[in-house]
Amino acid sequence: MASPWFSMWVRPRQAMHEVITSSPNYGFYWLSWIYGFQLVMRFCQQLSLGVHLNVWWIVALSLVIGFPLGWVALNISAFVFQITGKLIKGQGEFLHIRSATAWGNVPLIVTCLMWIILSVVFSNALFFNGFYDLPFTGSESGLLTV
Repeated sequence: MASPWFSMWVRPRQAMHEVITSSPNYGFYWLSWIYGFQLVMRFCQQLSLGVHLNVWWIVALSLVIGFPLGWVALNISAFVFQITGKLIKGQGEFLHIRSATAWGNVPLIVTCLMWIILSVVFSNALFFNGFYDLPFTGSESGLLTV
């Protein structure tokens, strides 16, 4: 089996087939953490936690809370997808649906890297609800465009 961490980007259907047939739980915990990390970072920005906490506390909080939140969110999503699928006579097993839901979030690896880069560049300013409305110039504007 080729590594689904790479094949998911170029051959997602084949990657999912290999994961589901070999081990539906493969990578689920890492994918839960990745999903949860970016989710907590986004919540921290929406709640303007940059006013009250240092950027590194926010990142640490996201690293710690990311896994359990991601685990819960992916399981709930898979459950909802399974119930919805049953309404249209779908036959997917819960573990297979959960695996597909989790592996569909592989591109969030890039999002997590961007959160880290933006945290370094913008520090606490990143974690204000109106961050994207701030006036940016030069390299800051270029980084946000990328």
